[in-house]
Formats: sequence, C-alpha cells, structure tokens
Amino acid sequence: MGETRKYLAENLRMLRKRNSMTQSELAEKAGTSTNTISDIECEKTWPTDETFEKIADVFSIKVCEILMEPKNLDRLLEQQNANAEENIQKYIDLLFEVHEAAKEIPTNVIQKLHYNISHMK
Repeated sequence: MGETRKYLAENLRMLRKRNSMTQSELAEKAGTSTNTISDIECEKTWPTDETFEKIADVFSIKVCEILMEPKNLDRLLEQQNANAEENIQKYIDLLFEVHEAAKEIPTNVIQKLHYNISHMK
C-alpha cells in the first residue's frame, strides 16, 4: 500500500498543479475538506471510494489512473493533451472551410480561436 499511497499523493499534486488548482479549490470541487486533500497528499489518509470518484471527476480521468505510476500518468495526460489539440486544430480547419464556403463566420472570430488554441501550451 505504501507505494500506491505515494503514487496517489504525487499524482494528486501533479493534477492540481497542471490545472492551476489549490488544495482548497480541489476540495470544494470534489465536495470534501481541504484537510482531506492535504492528508491524502501527505500520505496520511486514504480516500473513500466516493472521494476517489469525485476527485477523478474533477480532473476528467478514471479512478485507476490516479493510482498509476506518476511518470505513466504524466505520459497519458500529455498524450491526451496532444490528441485534444489535434482535434481542436481539425475543428478550426473545418471552421475555415465553412467560412470560405459560407462567408458567415467572421474572420476575426476564427483568428481569435486559432490564437487561443495555439497558445494553450
């Protein structure tokens, strides 16, 4: 259990940092206390099944992924981000095609979308 508890603590910190979230913000979103989040990250406590599910929901991941070896979770998240960026780029390209065909989407809207997506990293 020791190694798994360590992975959980590291992953929770990593997920919070990736999402620019404090322990307090995570606790609020997960419907638990800041002390609970702190205790999990300090390896003092093990979350209930319900807390696990709520935390996973906050980060849009599966419960089992929270327990992965941190480098593997990091790799998985990076791949998901790459896939999301690729899909967003496809959507922008489609918007450009629609714009060219229909001339209904203002160019400045598409340019703003493109700028925001390209600066997501």
